[in-house]
Amino acid sequence: MDSPVNRFSGEQMILASAASDDLRHVLRGVIEATAAGGRPRYPPATGHALARAILTRNYARALLELCHLVGAAERIDRRHGYAGVFWAVTPALSASFQARFQAGAAGAPMVAGLAVNGREIFVAHGRESFAISYARMPFLAALLDFMITALGFRAVDHLLAPVVDQVPGAVPQTANALARAIYGYLRDHLPPPQENRKRYTLLAFLKQRTGAHFTAADIDDAADSTFGPDRRGTAGTIVCTAALWAVSSAYGSFWKSAKDGWKWNTPAPGSANGGSPATSRRRRTRQACWTSAVPSDPRD
Repeated sequence: MDSPVNRFSGEQMILASAASDDLRHVLRGVIEATAAGGRPRYPPATGHALARAILTRNYARALLELCHLVGAAERIDRRHGYAGVFWAVTPALSASFQARFQAGAAGAPMVAGLAVNGREIFVAHGRESFAISYARMPFLAALLDFMITALGFRAVDHLLAPVVDQVPGAVPQTANALARAIYGYLRDHLPPPQENRKRYTLLAFLKQRTGAHFTAADIDDAADSTFGPDRRGTAGTIVCTAALWAVSSAYGSFWKSAKDGWKWNTPAPGSANGGSPATSRRRRTRQACWTSAVPSDPRD
């Protein structure tokens, strides 16, 4: 029987069993977001990759890529900025990002510091260039969605300001600032890494026992008993936690929590008024692009 639990990645469920309700709702809100016509905004693989990156705190390299991508998006859409690129691409597929960047480059062939081909884009910084493949862009867009849902649009937009303004050398510093912000959020919603060792041990055991792409059905009594007498009950506890999450999600109880979590007006750190009038206007334009892309609750 195809229960709501069995449709989730087993790995994702084990990792998410340690997360707070708020973090699980935020992830669900991003992973199950829809585009026009009710189509999923992100492919399933993108959702799994996002959940794994956040739940294992493995996002440092991705944030560096994201900062380069935001800078590139600003160069091809000077009116709406990165928001006009990220949320005009729906659903968020690699082919859609390819079409958007190629169209933007064709419309402005002299865009400084940006080269586009059929497989990737190159963002130049002085004598160096950074390549980002189109296949990577859906995940980076989902990561940005996650940050804005968890931290608030104004906070994230404020942190991205040096990249948006093309400040020389801003990318690594901005990526580090975003990493610190995510770490601060996760500190309240995930246990310390050392406390997750039991889950990682169970994860490695199940991958060895059933293969890398195991499902909830594989986290059964046999797995629990085989896992070892000193650790029995671990698998059962995890699957029960995951089952409650999955079933409540299937009935839509997460939707209101996720929707209520859109923190559009969170004050930007270190800025009482959000910056200069010109900066505020540009931020409002980007925020309007983002807000228009947020799905409404179909029950409203």
